[in-house]
Amino acid sequence: MNKQGFSTVAVVLIILLTIVAVGVYLSITLKNIKKSTAQEGAKCLGLDFKVVKCFIFPAGYQMPNSNYITQTNEIYTIVERGYGGGDITDLRFIIKDDSEKTHMGIPINFTISGFKLLTDYSNFPEHSTRETILTSIDYIPVGLMVSPVVGESKTICDSLYPFEACILAPST
Repeated sequence: MNKQGFSTVAVVLIILLTIVAVGVYLSITLKNIKKSTAQEGAKCLGLDFKVVKCFIFPAGYQMPNSNYITQTNEIYTIVERGYGGGDITDLRFIIKDDSEKTHMGIPINFTISGFKLLTDYSNFPEHSTRETILTSIDYIPVGLMVSPVVGESKTICDSLYPFEACILAPST
């Protein structure tokens, strides 16, 4: 056998071994990812969260009994947790605008004149409500939906309820 034929066989063999090694690594990694995501997805079963009130505070709105004026559209909402005792790490809000597009809303900590809303939902007991503020909204919100977030991978669960209509806050 000549030297050139031997080196071609060696190169092909090295390439094949590399492809097999990468395939084995990916199959093990993807199997573990799929397993952990499925386990966390199962935590979504039975979690019951819904928006019960949704008020829009348009940009330039002065909050009653304070000097706070909104810089952008803001949403004040009340979320109710029903049955389902699973632990959650957070809440995510899906906002529908006036052109039927959806946007992801993330709540913020909010304090004004002794009124405080915090975004720690880890101790959100069953059959209770929490108030939340969503800011930096540069479109006209018309509906709001809430989804719990579970697990270390921050799996966002599907909402069990349709969009709750948002109404304009009463003028001051």
